[in-house]
Amino acid sequence: MNKNVAVLLMIKNEENSIELTINSTKNYFNTIIALDTGSTDKTIEIIKKTCSSNNQKLYLKETIFKSFPESRNDALEYANSLTHIDFLLLMDAGDEFKLEKSVQELTNMFNKIPSEYNYGIVKQRWLNKNDLDDHCDIRLVRNNKNFRYDIKYPVHERFKNVKNDVINLTDIFYLYQDRNKYALSTDKRYKKDIELLLKAEHNKRNLYFLAQSYMSIDDFENGFKYNLKCYQTSEENMNEFDDKFTLVRIGYCAMRCKMSKEIIFKYLIKATECIEPPVDAFVYILRYSIDNNTPREALPYLKKLSKLQKPKSTNTLVNNNFYDYVRWHLISIVSLLCGEELMLGKFACLKAIKFANHPDDLKNINFFPK
Repeated sequence: MNKNVAVLLMIKNEENSIELTINSTKNYFNTIIALDTGSTDKTIEIIKKTCSSNNQKLYLKETIFKSFPESRNDALEYANSLTHIDFLLLMDAGDEFKLEKSVQELTNMFNKIPSEYNYGIVKQRWLNKNDLDDHCDIRLVRNNKNFRYDIKYPVHERFKNVKNDVINLTDIFYLYQDRNKYALSTDKRYKKDIELLLKAEHNKRNLYFLAQSYMSIDDFENGFKYNLKCYQTSEENMNEFDDKFTLVRIGYCAMRCKMSKEIIFKYLIKATECIEPPVDAFVYILRYSIDNNTPREALPYLKKLSKLQKPKSTNTLVNNNFYDYVRWHLISIVSLLCGEELMLGKFACLKAIKFANHPDDLKNINFFPK
């Protein structure tokens, strides 16, 4: 018998995005479970109309907003009362369900999840400005197990007591979101997050997202401060945060604050020396060297950067544009400026042209040896 998978939403004033989200699920999921935490716009009207039009069963409960983890726990508690539902796909308004394989493969995937796995890691793909970023998070949970979020994490919620019962589900589908339209990425939202995180326990996770919130409002001094605190904080059983990404963010904030090259390179170079180093560290080193007319400082990093493989790890943040285009563009520029590594530079320029066909690369290719 096929597993019964429902979409679970926690919503409030999402009239601009909720129809898009539900419509993206209509060919794959028959059930929508929604907890509305006080909408004053047309969200409830739209969700009822859309589910009816799609012939999707809607379970809707209206309540008040408490905090993000507490209200998400209320949504889970409501879903737990629906005992015929086996799994919950956790989506936000603005998310779009994107299937990369066949419907049958999707069905088989859900049916074959072993009983020892209670959580599923799902790929999320976000359009941020012009960058397409991939990251992974728990977005599938087994229902009727009373799983709850840990309320000590007020934003970017985290489930309590996750152990070795997590399965990777990143190959069949992903959740796409145009963050430029639907992320509520306003100063007001980020300042609220900062307020909550400053009051919360300053553990590694909260420090990470506090730094991220400051960076989102271009406060790179506090971004540097709290990224550094995050890096310096030791915490057991916190495997989800790889310090190499924090190192990159420290270096990036130092660049934006116009700190010394010694400080900037100290952290970026540490990131390049990590296992599976992030492409971002190399990109920032090359950009800094080009912008400061010291391209030779970037030469030692060209070969290693060219050999980086796009990671598939579920706890890795991936800037696709950096891997697919920016690194090749910058390698070719450093090569030309230094007059060295010209074969690699030409190869990189051709890779950049193949991906983006940008006028700058089309011009630069003419300066390499035939």
